[in-house]
Amino acid sequence: MLRLAGSDGDGALLSWAAFGDIARIRETAGTDVTLGQRLFVCPSTDREQVLAVARRQIAWYATTPTYRAFHEWAGRTEPFEAMWKLWEVGDRRAAVEAIPERVVDELVINGSPAECVEHVERFRQAGIKIPLIHVIPIGNSMFEAALSVAPTTLL
Repeated sequence: MLRLAGSDGDGALLSWAAFGDIARIRETAGTDVTLGQRLFVCPSTDREQVLAVARRQIAWYATTPTYRAFHEWAGRTEPFEAMWKLWEVGDRRAAVEAIPERVVDELVINGSPAECVEHVERFRQAGIKIPLIHVIPIGNSMFEAALSVAPTTLL
């Protein structure tokens, strides 16, 4: 997809890419390609809730053939290997719990609303011209706080 975007298209829309993947993605697609990315953002400082919710969402996607292939290409085979094996034998709960905390932090922007805005800005500085924010709410107060910060800072 990235090579095709670079040779025949104007852009590519990414999903579930980590900040550390952007340089390789830009190298593969080319620097002239406009990149958009669906950024999963969980504006919460409740670490246990962030991990629980984010791990479920990551597992639902990363176990599909397309996203699995992407994460293997991106170098996440080792941290995802236990999850993939457990998922394949039907132990969904253990598969979700097997996702390392550091992988959650790579794939889901989380923390206070201000920290989340800073992290989104890093993606923009790395070349993501169209950040598509997918808010993962945990509790209404953090969701409302994120909405109050994001429009003035990101637009």
